[in-house]
Amino acid sequence: MNYDNLEHYAGRGVLDIETLKTVGLHIQKDAILFAVLAKNGGIFMDMDTIVFSGLTDIQQRLETTELITFHMHLGFVAARQRSALVLECLEVVQHRLATLREQSEPVTRVSWDFFGNSILDEVIWNAAHRMSLVSRTQGALLSGISRLLAHTGSVGRDPAKFLNRLDKFIATQVIFRHLFRKHYLMLSRDRQGFIAERVYGNKKLKNPLQKYRDYWFTHNSHRVLPPPRHIPVIGLHNSWTPQWYSSLSESEVLEHECLLSRTLGEALNYNAAH
Repeated sequence: MNYDNLEHYAGRGVLDIETLKTVGLHIQKDAILFAVLAKNGGIFMDMDTIVFSGLTDIQQRLETTELITFHMHLGFVAARQRSALVLECLEVVQHRLATLREQSEPVTRVSWDFFGNSILDEVIWNAAHRMSLVSRTQGALLSGISRLLAHTGSVGRDPAKFLNRLDKFIATQVIFRHLFRKHYLMLSRDRQGFIAERVYGNKKLKNPLQKYRDYWFTHNSHRVLPPPRHIPVIGLHNSWTPQWYSSLSESEVLEHECLLSRTLGEALNYNAAH
């Protein structure tokens, strides 16, 4: 896929390609993801994704839901054609592209999730609040918590920010997980091992980048992944990969003793055998 054939996959006039080009490629990707999945359905994966086995199980889950991610990670997205949530996300993408186009100053910087997670969060929150009973119940709960925080002086000097985060958590992780499963299924990134270092990495390390590098690139020959059947898909963070590793040749990567090299070798052998 490139700029010349993008409209073949996303639809004619669906994305303002010239405005899209003004932001980084990693930001463009999310806009393209929503456009392509809305038109075609299917599975959209980041390039730094390791697939250990067939994706039949995930494809079968699309028979009972319209959209699947690991938690809310847009590195791997499976969707039915014209999924309601994907279409709504695409509408927000189009609106934000129009806003960028109308700016008099050149686009110099937008957030990494400008066309991605920030939109998905917004769409899910709006969908949850469209259910009047849920909205009233959630509003009453947050109002009660707000009064409690005001009384106790908890969560520092910015209770409004805390309540906003709590509101989004309830909408995305509680309401959608249980009431909107026919529209959106969030698989557990931990139970499924999608972010492997979160589950199997050094529990004492809190910094995600440090945890990622320690897990995948240190010399620990005893560290292994569970059997591939328990981890069908692994999401990596290519931008966090150390430069020394990125500069290795293909043969040097596969011969290296770090866990990522051994995992890549195992994935290649597993898929070749199956």
